[in-house]
Amino acid sequence: MLKKIWIVLIFAGCVSLSNASHLSAEKYDISAGIWGMFVTKADNLWGNGNRTITSIYSRPDSSSVYLAFPYIDFKVSPDQGIVGGKRSTDFYINSALEPGSLSAGVRQRFEKSFVDVYGFYSLIAKNWQNPYVLYRTATNTRLFGGKIIYGNAFNTNFSLSYRAGITNVSNDVIGSIISDLRQDGVTHTLSINYRQPLTKILSFIPAFTYERGEYDGKSNSYNQYEGSLALNMQMPAAIITARIYGNTAQFDSTNPIYFKTRDGRTYGAGILATFPNPFGWKKYSLSAGINSNNTDSNITFFESNSTMGFVSLGYQF
Repeated sequence: MLKKIWIVLIFAGCVSLSNASHLSAEKYDISAGIWGMFVTKADNLWGNGNRTITSIYSRPDSSSVYLAFPYIDFKVSPDQGIVGGKRSTDFYINSALEPGSLSAGVRQRFEKSFVDVYGFYSLIAKNWQNPYVLYRTATNTRLFGGKIIYGNAFNTNFSLSYRAGITNVSNDVIGSIISDLRQDGVTHTLSINYRQPLTKILSFIPAFTYERGEYDGKSNSYNQYEGSLALNMQMPAAIITARIYGNTAQFDSTNPIYFKTRDGRTYGAGILATFPNPFGWKKYSLSAGINSNNTDSNITFFESNSTMGFVSLGYQF
């Protein structure tokens, strides 16, 4: 894990240094602290789940994992943008954008909109060498990628985003046995949402997402369509977002073990709250969130449910 952290930090440093000749730094914002996460999940494909299962034709049993990581949010706000522009560019490194990952990127702010581009590297990704056996062995997985967001696009209330995630499994035993079950691949995720203000503090946000999973194994590749509704409340004491969502996924090819083409339907809900200066503590920030979902599938082995929660405490230097 420390190796992964250093990879991201070195990458972020290279990005910053490559622009150093064009920037005159105005301000450094540094927040640091700790965040903890718990995951309770019943999922036969989850590499942090149960190593032993009773049958490859049964629903998964649940297991829980508790994790703690350093929290970091480092941002450089230049005095001027690149080559003499206005104060509109931020460079950052943080552990908040992608849960369980370190991210590094740049945000360009315009009069009413912004463009945000960042890369990420997961610190906790893990797969099974072969999930379709009763006694499984985990293997390291490299999960990394990037995302671009155009917020308040064209000075409207629409926001657009594209995310690419690359999965590279170190020892893909099942993929070497059955090529249609290879686990390496890329996900492409396109999203659009619309923010509709209801009051000065309350906004309603419907969203639509399309995701394409392009895996080396054809039976693992899929098309997924998701709709969601969110309610955002911004108050001086807290920022709270509640969200419900549902999606459906259709896979490309017949699974060679179950002789069916897999499909799945997922529904879930979550809430996220951020408290600046909690309990009157100046320069501190407290965030907490929880998300729960359930997936039904035409193949029992792939049914799943999970609950994930986290809490983080940071201090701004």
